[in-house]
Amino acid sequence: MYKFIYPRIIRTVTGGHRYEARLRKVLSERTDVATIALNEKEELTVSDKLRSPMTSLRLLRKIEKGDIAVFNSSSGFYLLPVVWGLRLMGRQTMVIHHHFMYEEFKGVKRGFYRLMEHLMLKGATRRLTPSPYILDKMKGYGDTELLPIPFDVIEGTPMPCPGRLLYVGTIEPRKGLHLMMEALLQRPERRNFELHIVGKCVDMEYKAWLHKVAREGDLQIRFPGMIGEDELRREYENADLFLFPSIIEGFGMAMNEARFYGLPVVGFSTSAIPLSITDGEDGFLIEPFDTATFGRRVAQLVSDRGLRGRMGQKALERSRRLPGLKEFRDGVSRIFFEGKGEKEGSEG
Repeated sequence: MYKFIYPRIIRTVTGGHRYEARLRKVLSERTDVATIALNEKEELTVSDKLRSPMTSLRLLRKIEKGDIAVFNSSSGFYLLPVVWGLRLMGRQTMVIHHHFMYEEFKGVKRGFYRLMEHLMLKGATRRLTPSPYILDKMKGYGDTELLPIPFDVIEGTPMPCPGRLLYVGTIEPRKGLHLMMEALLQRPERRNFELHIVGKCVDMEYKAWLHKVAREGDLQIRFPGMIGEDELRREYENADLFLFPSIIEGFGMAMNEARFYGLPVVGFSTSAIPLSITDGEDGFLIEPFDTATFGRRVAQLVSDRGLRGRMGQKALERSRRLPGLKEFRDGVSRIFFEGKGEKEGSEG
């Protein structure tokens, strides 16, 4: 049985959550799968977090011989003792690694997260990532399997509203939304823009600051928040451009989904983003932190409808080459079932 272990109850919000939910679903078609939460809550208190490293050890009793425990590398602070406890017991573990969180921080905090991720990846008997970019950065941690993100074919009906700009993702500083705001506020035609920021708010103070800056700069901005699939589809269909200002990104699922709606993407040429945008063809790649050029490219695409149309068509064409559910199922079969007994024997 595959047992996915999390520090708390997981609500499917981020691209990583969606990926792991799809993985659990596909695995359950062929074997038993369970999800175990250390804390039966969606949000943890400070006390919960501080107690978790010790209380997590009780999970060792829930992992039986023959089970394979699956973890997300971001849960290292909470579940690291379990990963190493299982390793010492000779049990099988897999850690899914979406991106290196330590890169988001500086100073002591950066060092702490780097150590947690390093120990999490070293403690696992197997490692898995959905990102070719992250796979390349994981050299030195042992063999790592690549299982790309699957995309459902979307038959949208694009009806772009000129000047409507869309961002989809979590609302937090690492996503670079402040850089996007700075870029747009530098443009004299900003009153012709309407910016929609869709997704879960991770940092309420950050969101309030974004709203305040937009209001003071006379920029139209909407925060639809977490919305249903039908409403999200309408956001994509009515968008003119997709903006992706993240500086640290393991993959960037949303900007690839935007391709199905023929949306050109403007993003920074950093981390995994260049794997999804070809500069000058289906969008623009901007040097990191160059907000002046970011804003200028947005304005260019809004005003030059021919250029916007050509880039949108190229994005739509490339959406047809994204891996789908069949490729994902084939990858799951190869990684989790073919030669499974031989791999487990060699690890033990």
